[in-house]
Amino acid sequence: MNYDNMTDQEKYVKDLLKLKVNFASDKQQLSKKYAFSNKVADVGFVLEDHIKILEVTKIQWRYNPENTLPECVYFGNILTKKGLPRKDNKTGLVYPENIKCMQEGK
Repeated sequence: MNYDNMTDQEKYVKDLLKLKVNFASDKQQLSKKYAFSNKVADVGFVLEDHIKILEVTKIQWRYNPENTLPECVYFGNILTKKGLPRKDNKTGLVYPENIKCMQEGK
């Protein structure tokens, strides 16, 4: 249906939907930008939380359900206490609020 042939109500609904779609997209872009501008580690960093030691290989972002701000989550290979990769190549993730210790990678 041509926009000019729509009723005012149909135009309103269509324009409102367009606003909602644009808002969601803009919010996601802004959230991602905020999360990555406030990240605490980069790929290659070694992070330790209360369970494991992890060498970061990938960083993604999420909305933190506790404070509603977006944040980065760190994924990577789990290391032994000596800092070597585990034989089973197990991977894991670390949330920023659980980081106890951090050091730059090699």
